[in-house]
Formats: sequence, C-alpha cells, structure tokens
Amino acid sequence: MNLPAVADESVAPLLADLNVLARFEGRVYAIEIRTPTTGNEPIEWTAGAGLQSAALACETLVDSAGPIEPVMLLFGVKAGASIGTFAAEQTLRFIEIDPARVRAVLDPADRAARAALAQEIMQPEVPAPVGGKP
Repeated sequence: MNLPAVADESVAPLLADLNVLARFEGRVYAIEIRTPTTGNEPIEWTAGAGLQSAALACETLVDSAGPIEPVMLLFGVKAGASIGTFAAEQTLRFIEIDPARVRAVLDPADRAARAALAQEIMQPEVPAPVGGKP
C-alpha cells in the first residue's frame, strides 16, 4: 500500500518518518523501520509517540475498517526502557529484529522462511523481541 498523498501541509511533517502502510488480514499497519545510525543510542518513547501520531494522521487519509496500528521495527537497534513503558500504555507495538535472522531468510529459494518471519512479525500477540535476544 502506498503512503497517502498529503495536500494539507500541516499533516505532512507527521508522516515524515513513516516508511510503510500495510494491509494484512483486514488490518492496516503504519510501519516505521529504525536502523542503526551514527550512534548506538536506544530508541526511546519520543520515537514511539511520533509513530503513533503518524498512524492517527493516516486514519484521516486512508480508508480502513478500524484504527491504523502503529508498528516500529527495530532492525539492529535496541529499544530503550521508556519505549517499552510507552508501548505498554499506548497502542504502539515495537519489534526488535536481529539482522542475522533477516539475512538468513534472504535466500531467494526459501520463500517459506520469509513468509514465516512476516507472519511472526505481523501477529498482534507476538511479544517483542522477535528474532532477538530477550
């Protein structure tokens, strides 16, 4: 699903960090992917708040049967303590993904491994981390 075009300039900044809108089994997800940057700082609650705001903004732009669910994929990045607390109190899900696991499923011949990882990530009851160390 493509990110929605935004005519309202006041909404555009809310969507700046949003990477993907996805539909899966009747649900819509606003997905932000975080990767390592220049520092090794853990991702904290402010990043989660920004994604939650983006998901709410998308609800005014995209036809969905229910709320758009914010999901943050932490690819090789650690979650800070505050994002865990924030996620538990809000509607945010974050998932830590071990890059080694992703590399293992990139084999073009192994579609089943990719499908299994996608299914595991998109299940609402899957606790974080997925594929990482607890």
